[in-house]
Formats: sequence, C-alpha cells, structure tokens
Amino acid sequence: MCEAAAWAALANSSQTGSMLAIANATAALKQNNTNATVAWWRTEVIKLSAALNASVGAKQISNQDSTLNVATMDTPLSEAPFLLERLREIAQISGPGAEADRLSAIEALVNHTDPGPGGFYDKLGAEPGLAPHLSPGEGYLSDPSFYHTPLSGGPTYRCLDSKHRLSWQSYAMSQFDASSVSLVYDGLDATKTYEAHVVFSTSADVNMNGYPNRMRLVAGGVHVWPPSPWAPSPCVDTSANSPCQYSVPPTPMAKTRVPIPRSVTANGSLTLTCSQPPGVGGGGRTCQIAEVWLVVAGTTDPTKSGGPR
Repeated sequence: MCEAAAWAALANSSQTGSMLAIANATAALKQNNTNATVAWWRTEVIKLSAALNASVGAKQISNQDSTLNVATMDTPLSEAPFLLERLREIAQISGPGAEADRLSAIEALVNHTDPGPGGFYDKLGAEPGLAPHLSPGEGYLSDPSFYHTPLSGGPTYRCLDSKHRLSWQSYAMSQFDASSVSLVYDGLDATKTYEAHVVFSTSADVNMNGYPNRMRLVAGGVHVWPPSPWAPSPCVDTSANSPCQYSVPPTPMAKTRVPIPRSVTANGSLTLTCSQPPGVGGGGRTCQIAEVWLVVAGTTDPTKSGGPR
C-alpha cells in the first residue's frame, strides 16, 4: 500500500473533488507492495511458528495463543484499515450539500492533529517525540516500576479494528496512587480562554485487578473533568477525593471537550493532570490518554476529529 499517496490525494480534494480524491486514495491504499524479501520472511515466520508449536507441545502453550500472533502478522501498521473504512462511509454521503459535507469530512481526516491558531497537540503513547508537553516524571531509569513516571501502552486486541485511528491505539497511562499523567504548557496567551480536547482510551472498563478505571482531570489545581459532582445517583459526597469526583472514560472513544477556566492560564502557563482515586487496589493502570489538543476556545470544533462516529 502507499499511505503517503493516499494522504496526498485527500489533501488535494478541494481541487479534484471529493469522489475522485476518495477513489485515488482508495486505489493507493489497496496497492500491494509486498516484495520477495518480505514474502520470504513471512514464510520463515510461519515455518518457525509451526516448528515451535510442534516441539514445545500443546500442554506447555495451552494458556497462550497457539498462532503466536501469526494471525495478525499481515495487519498493516498504518492508517490503511481505518482510512478505507472511513472513506467508504464518506463516499456514501448524499443529498443536498453532499459535496460540501464530503469535503468537510475529508478535511477533518487530513487535519486531524491541527490544534488551530495558538493551540497545541500531543500524541501520547509509544511514539517518541510526539508528546512535547507530556511530563516525563522521574523517568524509567530511576523509576523502573513507573511509580512516578507515565507508562506507554497499547491494546493489541484492537489491531484489526478499522473503527479506530492508529493514533488511538496507544496511550500514556498512570499506575499506583503516586502516579499521574501530566501535560505542561508554557507561552499561553493570558487574554485567551482555552479548552482541552482529550481522547481517553477505552481499552478496558476495569483495570487489571478488576477495579473501575475512574479518573479525573485537574488544571492548575482546579477540578475540570468530569463535571462535578459526577453521578450515577446516589452520589452525595462532594469532598475532594470522593469517588463522585472521578469518572470512567467516555464510550465510544471520541474527543472529550474540557473547558479550562481563564484564571488558571492567567500567568501564561498550565499544568493539566490526570489521576485516579486514592486507594484503588492493585497497580491502578488508569488515565489512559491517547491524544490531547489544547486549543483556543472557539477556534476548533471538537466534534470534527476524523475519528470514529
């Protein structure tokens, strides 16, 4: 496949029209660029998998995937599955104003990471260098158990799910009471009002020890998400660390709009922190965040993410 050519075709949609851009992008994504070397390695992996299964025996690997991930070996490590599905949906838009609607949807895909004028974007997760505002904590060398360091992760079960962008399949997360996921911004315009658009990962409804993955966001010491107090009813305890102040991540995954009080950014800086309720059992494993846009309020529509509907 040629993902770069597909994105180039979509970026040129205003000149070519939406349907031709979709057709060109789809054709590029469906190109088969497998060469002889790749085919040889694929054959070798399958042979080694079969030999390992035969030599180790079913009893020893009974609690593991007997395919040893061979079943997902051909999964493209790109936006191709998501793009093909989304372009198919966009092509089906019809009715009055359909061309404008299709072009708008394509623009949302192409400009997914654009935070608008005066804004900031961070992709949290396994890709280095894409989250310049993520606080590194103590770092894994001095904190190998990640007590005070955000940990990158990603769910493997979504690798074939065309409803999710590649950027939504990895995230930064916290573990333990002392851990948090924090983003630090400087150089903000004190005369502007900001809001954060946050993509919480919904890879699991509970953490590894069976406790709900509840979390909250604090901006400059001010509770900003979830709307306080969060309920299901009854939830009457509004103290600072009450479970009422925390929520599970929204489902399905989408941008969550989080207003930031102007008083918080009046000094030109902001620290946005996600944490879990104190005393959660096990390692915690919460605050799983894939993407964050810090935008000037009113300059960017949080519903136009180019992501799942």
